[in-house]
Amino acid sequence: MRGLLVYQTGHSIEKTLDQIHRHESKLKRADVSEEKLDDFILRKDELANLQLLEGAENIEKRAKMPSKWLSEQFPNEDARGEYQRIHLLGKAPDSIAGFDTFHEARKAGLKKRIRELLG
Repeated sequence: MRGLLVYQTGHSIEKTLDQIHRHESKLKRADVSEEKLDDFILRKDELANLQLLEGAENIEKRAKMPSKWLSEQFPNEDARGEYQRIHLLGKAPDSIAGFDTFHEARKAGLKKRIRELLG
């Protein structure tokens, strides 16, 4: 999904909606139970698994697990940690088997952040 963000200053940046954990085919090949697999597929498009990335970044990230992409994008551990903190990514899992824990933690973090912003 593509979109254009327009800021009050008149600047705009093209962003694409990215699934942090994406492909059903990878989910199906993962070493998870059939019950968890169905749950993962249902939750892959929920807010806790989405973020906005610039188009080129999104294309580059598609084929990688989030932890691998983060390590490549941010070789400096402090910079990577800051990106994960800002985007409420927590510790990105190394395999799809960690999706459930990641999803629940990010969902809780997003709820907390929204509550703080709304007062």
